[in-house]
Amino acid sequence: MGILGSSYSFSCFRAEVPEGLTDVSGWVVRVLSTHSFREEVEGLSKRIGWTSPFEPFSPQFDVASSILGDFAIFSMRIDERKVPRALLKKYLALEELKYMEEKGIKRLPRLVKKKLRERVEFMLLQKVLPVPTIIDVAWDLEEGIVYFFSTSSKVIGEFQGFFKRSFEIMPEPLIPYTMAEGVGGPDLLRGLTPDSFVS
Repeated sequence: MGILGSSYSFSCFRAEVPEGLTDVSGWVVRVLSTHSFREEVEGLSKRIGWTSPFEPFSPQFDVASSILGDFAIFSMRIDERKVPRALLKKYLALEELKYMEEKGIKRLPRLVKKKLRERVEFMLLQKVLPVPTIIDVAWDLEEGIVYFFSTSSKVIGEFQGFFKRSFEIMPEPLIPYTMAEGVGGPDLLRGLTPDSFVS
């Protein structure tokens, strides 16, 4: 579940707003607008973009409504098309047979096989409906902390990469070690060694 759910899990990241910005909210709105989810992109197996957590499937993202006090509230939407392996295998076999009959050969060169696979997969992708995934984001602009409502390592990787491409800031995971470093500096942790809590 996300921000609007009754229960949820989330991951925390450090993402400081660049110094010297006079209009932080305006900057966030512009970046979200530039990198908002686009329905019209064709031919891609995966599409990613920012959208509204309140109307994630609306073609119009009212980015100005994302700013709530010191927070920016938005969602990351990933639409992914996947061709079932059995379906790809079937149509690839048919295409290979057709090609061999046309060329009068009994075995396909590796390069030709690869190109046929890419062509068949692309053709099938156009017929498969994308499956959407919506993950909410709450960015405390004042404190520089991002709450990302997922704990999946794969999805977190997608988020970090897209956040970096959008805002040119790499969100750093907030774990006990980095939090302690942020409070006391690197000197606080220097010389520490692991300890066992089991005797």
